[in-house]
Amino acid sequence: MSWNLKNLFRRYSDEIKRGFIRRGHGVDEAADLTQDVFLRLIKAEVKADLVNPGAYLHQIARNLSIDSRRSAQYAHIVDSPSEVVEAIADPSPGQDANLLYRQRMRTIEKALLDLPVTTRRAFELYQLEGMTMSQTAEAIGLSVSRTWTLVQRAYKALREALDDADALMPSSGAEK
Repeated sequence: MSWNLKNLFRRYSDEIKRGFIRRGHGVDEAADLTQDVFLRLIKAEVKADLVNPGAYLHQIARNLSIDSRRSAQYAHIVDSPSEVVEAIADPSPGQDANLLYRQRMRTIEKALLDLPVTTRRAFELYQLEGMTMSQTAEAIGLSVSRTWTLVQRAYKALREALDDADALMPSSGAEK
């Protein structure tokens, strides 16, 4: 096929436009991007003896689709001075967040109290007092591997308690 732009447009434009639509672009955007494909072809210094102009056009289309998605991703980002952001942003959590935090803390406290004494002590020394696993094991008189097992059981019990509590809370309609 020759590199006659008119012939290439007639042959491939609908196919390329459908490709953009399949990639999730709107009809109007697909039409604009299709025109951009042929503009890039005009600007490119392509040898007229290229074997497969259709493949070349589709590669341009794929690249344009990716570029379009990337630029759309950053289109709504505004670079504001930090003073403006700080004046707008409220660093304190809202009432809902505070309530949720307090409920979760009560759940954790209850779950900790429900643990066997040695498991709770291992967790407290390791997680809350910041001891290493070796120090924790020595303090409770167990091996490091046994202490690690107890700490993991505590983590698991806390996760399950939080999951159970979250399942019982009424949904506010927002996704987690």
